[in-house]
Amino acid sequence: MDDIFRDVSIASKKSADYFFPNESIIVELKTLNENHNSKERILKLVDDELARKKYRPQLRDEWLNGRAKLPKCVARKVNDRIQNSLKNLVRKANEQIVSTRSLIGARHDAILIVANLNEFLFGPIELLRNLSGHALKRSSPAIDAILLITPGVTYSAGGGTPQHYIAPAFAEGKEYLADFVEPFAESWIEFESQSLGLRSEVEKVFDFDEASLTARPVI
Repeated sequence: MDDIFRDVSIASKKSADYFFPNESIIVELKTLNENHNSKERILKLVDDELARKKYRPQLRDEWLNGRAKLPKCVARKVNDRIQNSLKNLVRKANEQIVSTRSLIGARHDAILIVANLNEFLFGPIELLRNLSGHALKRSSPAIDAILLITPGVTYSAGGGTPQHYIAPAFAEGKEYLADFVEPFAESWIEFESQSLGLRSEVEKVFDFDEASLTARPVI
């Protein structure tokens, strides 16, 4: 954005990372890498809450391997510990998008891309739903769509092959942004594959399958 607004007083303000004028789309990129608990801390929180609620300690490993879900009371308590970090991420993105719209002088559509580099508490769909709950389910959201990518975390369901995830969510009435998001997602998959020396394969899934819903981070 600073390259677009040459005036120093404007460029010094907080704004979104990217603006695509031809598509009239604002894009803000955020990463999950430093404001969350370490994986060791997460497992300790889970262990402590399982013990406090007098559940079997083996339930932790069953959850990690995708064979069982954490009891709702345990998951809720652990989740509460990191929700503030997710809320802050969304809040900062909202502020930058609103500022950018003000600078441009128009309410262009805005997409928040979240790159998960080091969040090991949630499965990919759980994380997307949590982010969407903070960003999209509001009366007048600044964010119109979210794209979750997971370059730093792989997931596995039931001991299956670990894999990265990339998944979007759209505010109501903003589904047309898929025309922008899908080519971007395919380009990201190609870039990530090349960087790892792999051949890229793009498989579009329009409904969450059981493997995605039960996938857990590989720790």
